[in-house]
Amino acid sequence: MQCSIDAPRRRKFELGYAVFLLVSFLTMGYALGVRYTVTRSQSTLLAFLASWALIAALRAYGAYNFFAGRFASTVWRDYLAYNVNAAGGSSKPGEEKAE
Repeated sequence: MQCSIDAPRRRKFELGYAVFLLVSFLTMGYALGVRYTVTRSQSTLLAFLASWALIAALRAYGAYNFFAGRFASTVWRDYLAYNVNAAGGSSKPGEEKAE
């Protein structure tokens, strides 16, 4: 399956979408939080938790990308090995066809 958007354009789109989400969520949070008074210690705690959430999200996204690439290559390799075994007539891996 081929992506219809080339890599630099796709990367630019993903970055723009991430910035849009960040700005929209910050705006919604500010609009909803205007009526409440937040102390300095509460805001420090929220900023700390938000930064850890961002780090965790980036790590999870990196792990997902690694897993997706590894999974696709493993499936392709196993499928190819299955076809080679089926063409050779061998029923077990490592067993050679007697001629």
